[in-house]
Amino acid sequence: MKMGKFVEAIEIYTKILEIEEYDETALLNRAVAFANSEDIESSLNDFSIVLDKDSENLIALNGKSTILSKFKCESYNNCGPLQSLQILEKMLEIDPDDEKIKLKRNFMFTQGYDSIPKFAIFDLREMNGEYIVNIQQIIRDRDGNLVSV
Repeated sequence: MKMGKFVEAIEIYTKILEIEEYDETALLNRAVAFANSEDIESSLNDFSIVLDKDSENLIALNGKSTILSKFKCESYNNCGPLQSLQILEKMLEIDPDDEKIKLKRNFMFTQGYDSIPKFAIFDLREMNGEYIVNIQQIIRDRDGNLVSV
């Protein structure tokens, strides 16, 4: 995988997983290889398998957050960047002193046009009859969870 041979790496990690169904290292490495070979769905699936067993696995959380941050917001309920921010917040609950996580979260908040995050702007043609949203704000609710308004 270090040589950029992601297809071969996926095959090897898959063989490992045929022998040991839940090999965390193989799952995490295969998720990264899938992401690098642009098989995003399979990558998210492998990260999710790890998170099903260990919901606080920072490597899987970081990988899933990174992938979701690249998605577009399609609607209020289907917004990869918002999901990414929620994962980053969870990561900070697990490790509140991790400066890399703080920087990544803060970067997500500051992306965009004139301080409005890119994911706050929806293209009306892509809305398919859903609500028209001009500006979306990410805030915390009473329980401290990130929400979009």
